[in-house]
Amino acid sequence: MNERAQRVMVLTSSTSFGRRILRGVSTYVRPTRSWVMQIGTIHQPEYIHKLRQWNPDGIIAHLGSEQMVNTFKQWGVPLVNVSNATRQNDPPHVGIDDFAVGEMAARHLIEKGLKHFAFCGDLSRGYACDRRDGFKRAVTSKGYGFDEFAWSGKNAQLMHLSGNYLTAGSEKALLDWLNHLPRPVGILVYQDYMGFVMSEICRQAGIQIPESVALIGVDDDEIACDFAYPPISSVRSPLEMVGYEAARVLDELMQGNPPPNAPILLSPSAVTVRQSTDITVCEDQDLARALRFIRLHADKPITVEDVLNDVLISRRALENKFKVHLKRSPLAEIHRVHVEQARRLLTETQLPIPRVAKSSGFSSSTQLGTVFNKYVGMSPSEYRKHPSNTCESG
Repeated sequence: MNERAQRVMVLTSSTSFGRRILRGVSTYVRPTRSWVMQIGTIHQPEYIHKLRQWNPDGIIAHLGSEQMVNTFKQWGVPLVNVSNATRQNDPPHVGIDDFAVGEMAARHLIEKGLKHFAFCGDLSRGYACDRRDGFKRAVTSKGYGFDEFAWSGKNAQLMHLSGNYLTAGSEKALLDWLNHLPRPVGILVYQDYMGFVMSEICRQAGIQIPESVALIGVDDDEIACDFAYPPISSVRSPLEMVGYEAARVLDELMQGNPPPNAPILLSPSAVTVRQSTDITVCEDQDLARALRFIRLHADKPITVEDVLNDVLISRRALENKFKVHLKRSPLAEIHRVHVEQARRLLTETQLPIPRVAKSSGFSSSTQLGTVFNKYVGMSPSEYRKHPSNTCESG
């Protein structure tokens, strides 16, 4: 007679974060399908009581508070926590190295030539503290300035109407803070949805992103990042691997093996670069104007002559400024920006290649293919099959 299949419950959020963790769990389980699975989200206490009636043999859960941890520990079954909101290893914890997340965000912004940096986030969440600390150490160790707009405890309740919606008073306080920061400034926001909120505040106040505020979030939630204007760059974490490792640890626990001695923290993968950090800071006003013109016309078939008509300097002077500061020509910068636009469209849309070409400033699919292959090393069609190439390693 066959042994009863083990019953495993996976409880996480309904966001991109949760779906990616589920994908990793599925990758671990798929080869044998030896578990009977139940998936869901954590809601109210009465809902948790109903879940217990399913009698799981093991649980992977996103437990964001000590109260939730204690509730599930009382069930007396093997348990793995995939939330970084709490800092403990009882039950075993598999998550992201958030200190390294902050460091990666800082490196990305420093490479843009920025010299002023800031953090915005809810420090009542453990992962936000680690992201802030990693970011702060990385920028201050280089001698750069650092500021923060942070809240915790009772202040956290005053900041939010619900979820990521800010009160009117909080929006005003955040805008006042932004207006007092030196510019240009690179800001790490503790998660992508707060990045979307900040981008809207900047847009309504006429604060230009990325020219005045270069904005980067965390978790690469495509809905939050792409819905913002301009789209937000974000540190991408290996959440699929978190799910896979959580399933592996749970499997070990259900077989009677001891838990890991310490939390398993995985390093962030890369920065997914979008327009919110597409900036090269320079003190030369003519060069800055030329770069802004090119960036604002990422979807138009502009030429070097168009740039000259906007900047109003000689071609030789413009060529020299680009060579001295950027080590490339104005035409190469136009091509670079157009290729980045094409990369985004190839990754984030299903537009046919001719439409991608037209929406990326190229005169034809042939021109797109020639320039794209020169800069990326493959054709647009091949690139569309390799979405990992949208990321910049840290």
